Amino acid sequence: MRNLSILLQDIKENPVMYIDKPSITHLSSFVSGWYFSQINHFGFNPEGYPMQGFDEWMQERAKTTVSRSWTEIILFLCRTERNAFYRFFEEYEQFLKHKDDFKIQQSEEKASPTEDNLKFRQFDITTIF
Repeated sequence: MRNLSILLQDIKENPVMYIDKPSITHLSSFVSGWYFSQINHFGFNPEGYPMQGFDEWMQERAKTTVSRSWTEIILFLCRTERNAFYRFFEEYEQFLKHKDDFKIQQSEEKASPTEDNLKFRQFDITTIF
């Protein structure tokens, strides 16, 4: 099973080989097909859906309250299939960076002591007696 990130990089470098032409619609169909083939072949996708949260992130970036797919939003912003294709890679890279930064922040919050724990640590039992 190929990692989607590696596959997307290959598509970016040679779209004709994978999706006929640089097209956001073709790319979206390819990504969906890739994901569903993983589910059908393995019964599940052990990596989870790598695009999870990308729709919502794009809606937030576009400042829209209307529920739209990442494909529709990028295509609307770029106006052409080709431009949207290349814009996807910029947006997805930023999304992954944001996602990684969020994971790091969460792990740091779990590792750092809570305010209650700090109070407990500062309590000196010898002052009671």
